[in-house]
Amino acid sequence: MAKLQIYVAPHCAGSERARLLAEQMQTLFPALAIEVIDLARQTAPPDFLIGTPTFALDGRVLSLGNPPEAVLARRIEDALSMEGMKHR
Repeated sequence: MAKLQIYVAPHCAGSERARLLAEQMQTLFPALAIEVIDLARQTAPPDFLIGTPTFALDGRVLSLGNPPEAVLARRIEDALSMEGMKHR
């Protein structure tokens, strides 16, 4: 199963919007595992992380910052299609 990880931080002004996008993506992609990761509770961030919020699908960065909902959905759809995964 594919996993969308959304990295947020307490000091990040976009974190609340990122959490809302996570909920919206879960509605659009119910078979997708979605995890919001608060960096305040993380010991070491992944190497690809350079800022928050960051959206990554199976370790591949889809967006740095909060994209519009339709853009994020399209990027997820494209990434899942490239991997030949069933997504809806």
